[in-house]
Amino acid sequence: MSLGPLLLVFMLGLVATPPTLAQNDARYIKFLTQHYDANPKGRDDRYCDSMMKKRGLTSPCKELNTFIHGNKDSIKAVCGTNGNPYRNNLRISISQFQVTTCKHRGGSPRPPCRYRASKGSRHIVIACENGLPVVMALQRTQSLLLFLVLTLLGLGLVQPSYGQDRMYQRFLRQHVAPQDIGGDDSYCNVMMQRRKMTAHQCKRFNTFIHEDIWNIRGICSTANIQCKNGKMNCHEGVVKVTDCRETGSSRAPNCRYRASASTRRVVIACEGNPEVPVHFDR
Repeated sequence: MSLGPLLLVFMLGLVATPPTLAQNDARYIKFLTQHYDANPKGRDDRYCDSMMKKRGLTSPCKELNTFIHGNKDSIKAVCGTNGNPYRNNLRISISQFQVTTCKHRGGSPRPPCRYRASKGSRHIVIACENGLPVVMALQRTQSLLLFLVLTLLGLGLVQPSYGQDRMYQRFLRQHVAPQDIGGDDSYCNVMMQRRKMTAHQCKRFNTFIHEDIWNIRGICSTANIQCKNGKMNCHEGVVKVTDCRETGSSRAPNCRYRASASTRRVVIACEGNPEVPVHFDR
């Protein structure tokens, strides 16, 4: 049988395919290559070293990359029923995904590249075109913006807005420290002062959460439970924390604290649409 007619049909099919669809498919495939791994093994530093190389992200060494795990169709659904509109025409997932974030250890951008792995469960933020995910939001940029906001709040150079935003900014200032390890008394002494909780009187107890802000905000999407004040807008999750408890014998502004680092259950109150944390309940 001659291949002529078959070749003609194939070529006509290529011509009939709109260029935008072909381009979107290419961008979707690139998204999957860079960010999707259905069944990961290990999810440790060696996993990141291996995956970043396999996926062609080490010439030069990409500084930060997130791999999403699980069902591919669930990720596509963020562009539809499993997502909500987010800033700058992005989409934020309704459900949480298991993810592994690989961060370059620093040094030369030339291979061999070495990475630190951070695994967890959180909402993802993506850009979509024609119902397909094509870009993963830059978590590093979001973390840097959060760090800048926290720094300016601590220095008193930025005043939070009123209402819900004001409560959210206060929650960030008092409780969110994603880049820190924490754990010892000196950490609490410095952080409590830096975050303006020792100016007039020593705050007796405070908890710093060492998680990405998206992990913390993800707690707001869990089932509602009762707060200590009786309201039903609280949610619980397990996170890394440093609890700072005042020694009982210090005076402001020279407050002294005892630190306790752990991974434990926390309860936070959330408000707004989309919901954001506004109060640390317990």
